[in-house]
Amino acid sequence: RQELSGTLRIGVIDATVTDEALPLARAIGTFSQRHPAVHVNLSVRSPYELQQGLSDGLLDLAVGAFPTRTSSLLFHPLYREQQWLYCSDRHPLFAQRRIAENTIADLRVVRRSYWSETELGRHGFKQSVATVDSMEAQLILILSGAYVGYLPEHYAQSWVDRQRLRVLLPSAFGYQSPILLALRRGRSREPAIQALRELLRTRPESLSERRPPRL
Repeated sequence: RQELSGTLRIGVIDATVTDEALPLARAIGTFSQRHPAVHVNLSVRSPYELQQGLSDGLLDLAVGAFPTRTSSLLFHPLYREQQWLYCSDRHPLFAQRRIAENTIADLRVVRRSYWSETELGRHGFKQSVATVDSMEAQLILILSGAYVGYLPEHYAQSWVDRQRLRVLLPSAFGYQSPILLALRRGRSREPAIQALRELLRTRPESLSERRPPRL
């Protein structure tokens, strides 16, 4: 009857539920309606764990940002996620109106465990004093007031609206992170993978006319 069945194992990086640019929930909903016999297994993992899971055959496809990429995998671009550098209302710079760029570079910054020294340098810092492996951990350390760090704009915006977080020098310390769909070579034509892949590549209509970011 050409009905899909079995299990589809999906991996995704954390802190994506607030990202309107990633239609993951909508895509899974549509996929499940069309293919109700498929059991969906969704897990949240770090970029390294996502690639390892794909390589070991524990995941069928994954969505994330991958600063380093395994050669045995295929990566398809979905969109670019805006990242800003933030401090909290407990940080000394929160209330300052004018901040020099060289002042930022000397701040105590949180790094992500999957960033190399080169990657950290690309974002304006020579060294870090704290390490995290998730955006929630990153947010906690930034809210402590002892550190500054990068967060996805969509993830941090509610804290900005409540005046708990502030963007620091967006003209100098912002960047866009490519969000990619990853899968193992030779598996792109498998029906379940192909079906969800097409749904993920469909841009949400609500983003056709996106407003400028609120800083």
